[in-house]
Amino acid sequence: MIRAAIFDYGDTLVRRSRAPDGKKRPEAILASYGVLCRAGLELPFDEFAAIDGAIFRKFAQTEAAEDRDIPDIVRYRELVGMLFPARSEAWRRRVAGQANRAFWKVVVGNFVPDENAGRSLKELKSMGVRMAVLSNHHNHRALVEHLRSLDLDRYFLRIFSSAQLGVRKPDPRAFGECLSALKVSSEEAIFIGDSLEKDMAGAKACGMKTILVEGESPRRDDPPGRPVASPADFTVRGLSEVPPIVRLLNAA
Repeated sequence: MIRAAIFDYGDTLVRRSRAPDGKKRPEAILASYGVLCRAGLELPFDEFAAIDGAIFRKFAQTEAAEDRDIPDIVRYRELVGMLFPARSEAWRRRVAGQANRAFWKVVVGNFVPDENAGRSLKELKSMGVRMAVLSNHHNHRALVEHLRSLDLDRYFLRIFSSAQLGVRKPDPRAFGECLSALKVSSEEAIFIGDSLEKDMAGAKACGMKTILVEGESPRRDDPPGRPVASPADFTVRGLSEVPPIVRLLNAA
């Protein structure tokens, strides 16, 4: 019996709408630069971008070595502390928060909900399925606020991020936190995500059923929940196919 559904965030609940991350990142850095200029920064943008990039790479190396996602605000506090060493700690923390929020406002603006997200989540909720979000994400606040702005947060009992948990998918501890919060066993839960390694393999290792989201809405002649030769139990092109799969599993 499937009593809970856990969703990935990026490329599952939401999808990239306009430009790839590589093109949006300079815009996001420029937004944070604007905040710091208004706070008194007098560096040219190229010099600022070089400092920002060096700090980003340093934290990325630490994350790779320790296999975790460090909250983005930690990076911004180091950046602001380096740029404004004479200002008070309280001032630097406040400005770092503003710069961090400006960066993520641009980033999340590149994502729109799956066209069937609201309808599918509402259907699952009407079936009595408990739901949560588990995302490898560097900014927990930005994650929650974006889901709230899309009116999707109301369907979830909990929203988890790797920045908040201190571990990231496919670490079984991340999945375990979700199962514990939803008060279900792994056999009673299904995970929906787009990554074979982080989502499918991680959830399967914990004993959960899995649905791989591979693309856009299915063609009319495609049956829902086609079995696939991968770590996933099912593969779909959109979230509209998820409720029928849950019904199928529960009927069986």
